Amino acid sequence: MFCAGDLISIPSDVKMLKESKDCNLIESYKITNKPEIGIFITYTDSGRCLVNTDGDKWSVEPNHLRIYEVKYDKVSSNRKSLY
Repeated sequence: MFCAGDLISIPSDVKMLKESKDCNLIESYKITNKPEIGIFITYTDSGRCLVNTDGDKWSVEPNHLRIYEVKYDKVSSNRKSLY
């Protein structure tokens, strides 16, 4: 489960949808060419995740998202520090 504000990693070849606000139609979509970093906003009523990447809000299947972790960092956002 993600919390609002979590920094997330989106792998390549993931379909991201931009839904219109009025009638739940797909306004546009994109497929990631390379891994991207985004900010988790919320879960939608359909169970998808709303994320912000490059200033736009996109709907993504939750099974594609992972918490972004910086390698060699002593503390990550989802783990307790061992020190």
